[in-house]
Amino acid sequence: MAPRHLPPAVAIAAAAADRIRRGHPWVYRDAIHKPPARLEAGAVVEITDARGRFLGRGLWDPHSRVGGMNHFML
Repeated sequence: MAPRHLPPAVAIAAAAADRIRRGHPWVYRDAIHKPPARLEAGAVVEITDARGRFLGRGLWDPHSRVGGMNHFML
């Protein structure tokens, strides 16, 4: 069996993680602890809380004024 490729993880602030758990669809840029380097727009990322717990997946948008990602659960 081929190894599974995991998308890069993006950790977000506690308040943003709480909003995601309540169903909020956006992750704002200022909530991202360390934005990933050199990701293309539209890249899939895993969204985690500060402890690394999975919250969902999102599409990275390095050019967005409103937020860094829109989030979707898988």
